[in-house]
Amino acid sequence: MGRVRGRSEVIRRYRRYGPLTTPRTRGVALGWVCVALVGLIGLVGMAFDVGTLEVAAQRCQEVADGAALGAATQLPTSAVTPTAIAIADANKTEGHGWPVGLAAGDVKVYGPGASLGETTLPMDANAVEVTVRGPVRFGFIRLLGLQTATARRTAIAMRGVNAEAFPFIPLWIDHTTADDARWAPGTTNILMADGPSYEDIPGSFGFLDPGSNSMFRTLLSGGALTEAQLNECVYNIDDTVTAITGKRVGHWTQDLGARITAGSTGIYADDTAASYDPGNPRVIITALVTYTGGTGDGATFVIDGFVAFFLEDLVNVTGDKAIQARFLDYYIPGDETWGIPSFDGFYSVKLIV
Repeated sequence: MGRVRGRSEVIRRYRRYGPLTTPRTRGVALGWVCVALVGLIGLVGMAFDVGTLEVAAQRCQEVADGAALGAATQLPTSAVTPTAIAIADANKTEGHGWPVGLAAGDVKVYGPGASLGETTLPMDANAVEVTVRGPVRFGFIRLLGLQTATARRTAIAMRGVNAEAFPFIPLWIDHTTADDARWAPGTTNILMADGPSYEDIPGSFGFLDPGSNSMFRTLLSGGALTEAQLNECVYNIDDTVTAITGKRVGHWTQDLGARITAGSTGIYADDTAASYDPGNPRVIITALVTYTGGTGDGATFVIDGFVAFFLEDLVNVTGDKAIQARFLDYYIPGDETWGIPSFDGFYSVKLIV
């Protein structure tokens, strides 16, 4: 019989020769770890570069929004492009430090009726489109042959009259009242037909007929109007307009009171006649007229111009309700002082894209 090897001898042989596969696999795991680390570092680097591009794009959007809103305040004048470029230049190195640029060719102006995405510019509205660009230099992505990229973002701002809180109200004002307010600035009580030529127009109280009672109350209260209704509210110099009678005091004071409430809350909370946000429903424009004849609902007037005023309050004057207003501006063609329309306090500016 052969000699039976003891346990200690078997162990010595195993330790001497070791497993047959050991020399072939030694170091393979370390190699795979190195490859994985290279790939991981590459992914992290790409993520960093992509993040850099996204932050640069966000910076471009911020500058584009500011430039568009600032330029829109100058619509429809020739100062739009210089204003947009000046705002962009002032913000070149602000924020996250990415330089941004705006060229004159990247500022575009649109007029009424233009279609901008889902928005069609209404009557008396204009818009400006601003595209801001910012260069980005890559780090890790450069290994793939892409050295730089340009972030680009666009903003469109519109300047127009609000369809909600539309500033025109169907109210006539006589020349005597307007002249007194022109030469004696301050609050003025209007609405009552106190001129001598209006003694035979009972109950008119200075209101004009806009075509329907619902339209009348919507205009007075500053309710939202459709585009078609806005087009119906166009009044021109030398137009003949008709008085409307029988309006309940409780109704028109309630409607004008809604304007005062809306114009005294939110962004308008601190507004006054001396300082107010564009679009405040308390800023009103109405017709300056000359009485031409008739009585009651048959009374007619010719529009000589327009006046803008800030609706201060509704007050009692000798037992009757009156509008307490502070006149802001006038447009009277041919007038030496007020012959050129310049007031734009009822226009508001907002981003639409």
